[in-house]
Amino acid sequence: MPFGEMARFGRFIHLQNTLTAESHAELRDAFIDSATELRDEQDKLRKRLVEILELVDPFDLLGRASLIYLMIDPDTYKEWESDRSPAHVEYLALQTLTASLEDRSPIGPMEATQLTFEALDLARKLFDISGHLLLVEAMESHRVRPMIPTWSTRSKRESNR
Repeated sequence: MPFGEMARFGRFIHLQNTLTAESHAELRDAFIDSATELRDEQDKLRKRLVEILELVDPFDLLGRASLIYLMIDPDTYKEWESDRSPAHVEYLALQTLTASLEDRSPIGPMEATQLTFEALDLARKLFDISGHLLLVEAMESHRVRPMIPTWSTRSKRESNR
């Protein structure tokens, strides 16, 4: 890893930072500065999702997405092995609430299916970007207000006095 070493000992993971304080701050600041690009990408993806909801009946898209994306075998399904989160379809459901109910130009089933796959892919990408932005915001808050250790460095004997 470019910033240190990581080793696993059983269930414990040990991290060792090999960067100087200046290098660490520089790496952190570069990561935080990437938030603008992430937000721009998030806006672009969100606009494309809105476009799709204007092309396709949002309720048909939602039904198709549920059928395509959430088809699982309950006997073999393991949540930790699947990259298909029901939250992706739930996000699409929330977005359909903002879509207009006006009649749309009819489109063929193949194009509607392709747009459904694209909408699901957009939802997945939006989730990934949101996760990165949460990490950036946490790092930003620690840059502004560093964590102060809450543990005591005094020995038990000193604290009993």
